[in-house]
Amino acid sequence: MITFTRGLAVGVVLAGVAIGLAGPASADPTAGPYTATIIDPGASHKTGSVNWSLEPCGPDCFRLLNTQASPLFELHRQGNVWAGNSLTGSANTATLDNDSLFLTIQAPGEPNVVIGLTKNG
Repeated sequence: MITFTRGLAVGVVLAGVAIGLAGPASADPTAGPYTATIIDPGASHKTGSVNWSLEPCGPDCFRLLNTQASPLFELHRQGNVWAGNSLTGSANTATLDNDSLFLTIQAPGEPNVVIGLTKNG
């Protein structure tokens, strides 16, 4: 009986550690600065990285801003992605995957541009 109880206690402790270390499968992006790195430039042929930021604009809403703090997109939660329209006057739309932090920009009649966001700090 003592061996069974000890084994059960060890199992409970190990299960608790595994749950604590696993963390959530998906977490919302956090507000603040990000490095935006072009993964697939589409037709833009641009390369490299720039600094952007995500700023909250209400419940389930983020604005994506460029380095001059000009809004690029307003994104609203739609399931596991954030989607929205350009705030620059273009017809572009964007989706931000909650898990990968890949931002896909869709311009009418053009190949998609894929940008990876990495949180700074």
